[in-house]
Amino acid sequence: MEESKDRLLHILKEAPISTALLTGPELVIALANDATLRLWGKDASIIGKPLLVAMPELKGQGAYEAVAEVYRTGIGYDGRENKVYLRESDGTIRTVYANFMGKALRAADGSIESVLLMGYEVTNQVEAQQRVVVAEEKAQQAIRMADEASQRVLRDSEERFRTLITETSMVGSALYTGPEICIQYANDVMLKFWDKDQSIIGKPFEEAIPELKGQPFIERLKTVYATGQTYEGREDKARLFENGELEDFYFNYTYKALRNAEGVIYGVHHMAIDVTESVVAKKELIENERNFRALVNETPAGIIIVKDENFTIEIVNDAYLHWTGSTRDQYIGNQLWTILADGRTPELESTLAHAMQTGLPYNFKEVPLRLQRHGSLQTIYVDLAYAPINDPETEDNRVMIMILDVNDRVAARRKLEESRDYLQTILESLPQMAWTTNSAGDATYLNEQWYHYTGQRPHEGEGHGWTVVVHPDDIAGTIRQWLECIEARVAFKREVRYKKNWGEYRWHLTQAVPIFNAQGEPTMWVGTCTDVHDQKIFQESLESKIEERTRDLKRSNTELQQFAYVASHDLQEPLRKIATFSEMLRSSIEPMPERAEGYLNKITAASTRMQALIKSILNFSQLSREGEIFTAVDLNEVVANVHNDFELLIEQKKATVRVDPLPIIRGIPLQLNQLFTNLMSNALKFASTDRPPLIHVHARALTDAEVKTHLEIDHNLSYIQLEFADNGIGFSEEYAEQIFIIFQRLNDRQSYPGTGIGLALCKKIVMNHKGEIYAHSTPGQGSTFYIILPVTQ
Repeated sequence: MEESKDRLLHILKEAPISTALLTGPELVIALANDATLRLWGKDASIIGKPLLVAMPELKGQGAYEAVAEVYRTGIGYDGRENKVYLRESDGTIRTVYANFMGKALRAADGSIESVLLMGYEVTNQVEAQQRVVVAEEKAQQAIRMADEASQRVLRDSEERFRTLITETSMVGSALYTGPEICIQYANDVMLKFWDKDQSIIGKPFEEAIPELKGQPFIERLKTVYATGQTYEGREDKARLFENGELEDFYFNYTYKALRNAEGVIYGVHHMAIDVTESVVAKKELIENERNFRALVNETPAGIIIVKDENFTIEIVNDAYLHWTGSTRDQYIGNQLWTILADGRTPELESTLAHAMQTGLPYNFKEVPLRLQRHGSLQTIYVDLAYAPINDPETEDNRVMIMILDVNDRVAARRKLEESRDYLQTILESLPQMAWTTNSAGDATYLNEQWYHYTGQRPHEGEGHGWTVVVHPDDIAGTIRQWLECIEARVAFKREVRYKKNWGEYRWHLTQAVPIFNAQGEPTMWVGTCTDVHDQKIFQESLESKIEERTRDLKRSNTELQQFAYVASHDLQEPLRKIATFSEMLRSSIEPMPERAEGYLNKITAASTRMQALIKSILNFSQLSREGEIFTAVDLNEVVANVHNDFELLIEQKKATVRVDPLPIIRGIPLQLNQLFTNLMSNALKFASTDRPPLIHVHARALTDAEVKTHLEIDHNLSYIQLEFADNGIGFSEEYAEQIFIIFQRLNDRQSYPGTGIGLALCKKIVMNHKGEIYAHSTPGQGSTFYIILPVTQ
């Protein structure tokens, strides 16, 4: 038993990982091997002292509480990356991260006797991982990580110790015996490293793991067995199987010779920790550093990286050198403020020092920086940023200084501010309320007239504060139209009621226009609110009166139409009786005296003329009726129908009618038929006696310019012009307007019969179609009637 105990203590003491044995409730340090003393920063004088006496700084720390809990409860502890603060001999505090396990050791009666601690420092790995995060997040630093971890293993007794090692999930352990390096045992962690199972126990190392042939590990084991010299490997690469594929792994490990009581080597103890993740992380960090330096050099912003308390320039990128017209030799290795002496200010210097010491970043906007650029001393406005970084090799603090030239932006902003100040001065001088908004439509300024009228406090109307004084019935429509205008980038115009400071709502004409920059983007809106309340009330009153008068006029027109219809109907009956009794009188007197025959002829002619006049008046009055339906009308068909109606008269007068192709328009078919009927009748009636009638109908589209010369028509529509020309007797130009007036005649009734209503009827039809009619003529040569009609209504 004593020999076994001695061997156990020997193994614990010689274990390559940190190992300590703490006894009793005060956790007296019974054993602490060299690795532990190095980790704790102590010497052998602490052996035999309670843990808190030897290391009072542990009081209240989680690691100490975990160990004490193991002693109190007997429940083992397995912790990763425990953060521990340790006091150095000079009194400074050092932060350490460690992976360790605690296991309660019991006496024969089952009581807890001591706690066995085994672990290893992972400070470098933890810090490396933290640096990886920083490197990935900021892409600003490249850190080389030297993660050395002395990781060793020992046993409780050979059986207890083996069980202890088997239970750990971090350290691989194996024992080889004899010159053939036979595998005596290997814990689960080591078997996992090898991708093997327990079937390899008892086999020579070279036979059990053939993939290691050609790699240096077998020879190193044989050398340790032969010489007794311990071998320690750091981040050595091993090609091992994983899931059937050879992969690269990296290990920190030790080969330590084991001797019997006589000092003869009987085996080799192998302990290993997989540091593949750390090595890969380190390589990634190195690559990140390389990428970071490339990124710094390629970024368009000027960058200077300084180190140490003197702010020595370590890196300066191409963008900064190009911006200043300098060379890299002028900067590298020199102190920052010796180079930028003209740009040195107490604020910039003190904040840079604070950033260096604390790791806190600083940002400055539009700082005037005086420095040498292209051979001359200039004051440039820049955005300046201090971004602290950590050097991966020496862990000295560094600061990256980023400089962005914003001189043009500052000049543009100042010019804009001057323009806005000037604009606000103008708006303050206006008698009406005036305001400005940003590009999104949020009010940024309202003049004094606004606050005087509404009673709001200064700045209260900014943003959306102005909406509270808008009439509840107007707010929804106003905001909807306002947002639509902002979206479409068009001027805003709307009548809105605003509450006066004592509660009265008054109508205002609200108008706003966008202000665009050089790129065509709206930067702000400028608007005014003009009081139109009195005009609005007057207009509403006027519109009400107009509406009332219109109703009266419509009623009068209806009554007149009814009167005309009734009158014409009632007048026709006496005329028919006159004609009837005249014929009866004619047939009752035989022979009829010549004088009486003449009187009867005059009576008959007068009644016939009166009937035609009444019929024409009735047709004219009916043209004012509403509700006529507009439809597509082919003018070719209309003229063809009219030609058929006058076919007999055209043959009698040997007239020639030439019709060019005519368009299709929107119109009232019956009225357009009346129009061409009256024009055809007029042309045949007023034919010259010395030549056959010649009638020509032609049409063409009017240009926009031609449309605008006619003031009485809608310039937004498309129009055609019909030309109805004849070679008749014509008329003098001075009567060109008179001929369209009802009952106006230019010729005697005996030579040219008619009622004087035909052309007035034509004008009424054209007006119903929102068109225009006029005529040109030369006496004895004929006339041309011009009819302008819209293509659509």
